[in-house]
Amino acid sequence: MVIDPFSIKKKYYRWYPLRVLFVAKSRFDDKWARLNFKRYNIPSKELIGLASPPEFDQRQTAVSPKLMQYLIAALKHTEHMGNAVVVEVGSYKGETTRCLAQSTNRKVIAVDPYFGYGATEETCKIFRNNVVDCNNVSHLKKTSGDAWRNWPFGSISFVFIDVLHDYANVSFDIDAWSQKLITGGLLALHDTANSGFAGSRRAAYYALRRFELWANPGNLVILQKSQRDA
Repeated sequence: MVIDPFSIKKKYYRWYPLRVLFVAKSRFDDKWARLNFKRYNIPSKELIGLASPPEFDQRQTAVSPKLMQYLIAALKHTEHMGNAVVVEVGSYKGETTRCLAQSTNRKVIAVDPYFGYGATEETCKIFRNNVVDCNNVSHLKKTSGDAWRNWPFGSISFVFIDVLHDYANVSFDIDAWSQKLITGGLLALHDTANSGFAGSRRAAYYALRRFELWANPGNLVILQKSQRDA
């Protein structure tokens, strides 16, 4: 199991040797990812015949219309998977949350603690306002690791990870949430073609050892959990 970076920060004070070593390794991993960005190239894989995405406010999300189109397509692809829930890790202002929730009758779980890294209580208020009419949305105001460790919603069919984009956090998120993902379920990773988030791309590249590539339209890698990862 990959270590949850937030658990290290919570458990050890800033200059505790284990925490210092973990931070140093994390920074080295991201520097290595940037220096070897081309090495971690993931093959392009576009889908045809996708429906147009729902209308949304592009000012409130970094997800482009094309990527929103793919997220909704992934959601629809898992629609037949019983009562398995949909999860969004990193909800920000709730624009993608709303689009996902309005595209399914299944429960959509939004995981975001709304503290640090640019997120505030004001951001949380915007999120709540954007999803106020979505009765199938539940918000867990927790970090990714805390939500995963105390998960009450059962199996997951689709998870969209769009939170911290460094190698340590993305690796943890992939490893943790894939354990609750049912076989055939999909896991989407944002910012995988942005050199500023090279760690995210590196983590996605290594995840291909365990997952099948379902789609990669550029800056969004969608992976499918196969039997070998079950």
